[in-house]
Amino acid sequence: MAKANKPKVKIRLRKSGVLVKVALIAVLVLSIVALLVLRSALLDTRQQTDGYRDQAADLEQQIEKLRQDIQDLGTVEGILRLAWEKLGLVMPGTVVVSPEN
Repeated sequence: MAKANKPKVKIRLRKSGVLVKVALIAVLVLSIVALLVLRSALLDTRQQTDGYRDQAADLEQQIEKLRQDIQDLGTVEGILRLAWEKLGLVMPGTVVVSPEN
């Protein structure tokens, strides 16, 4: 069989104008700047999140201490300790010795 002669198609590429090249460079530069700004915002958000985690851990410790204090206040010893530490009260017949200033 004979080969069918296919017409040759030539593809011509236009030469890009200077304006198109400048526009592409501008888009690339703006994209890089946008990525850098987003990266900076991401780092700031991570630092803020770490700060919130630390704060949450501190609050959890405070909550646990308050729970323990509430339990202690349900006992006679806890009430006596609170009266002594916060109010300066003592049991009748107790002698309090304080250092001279």
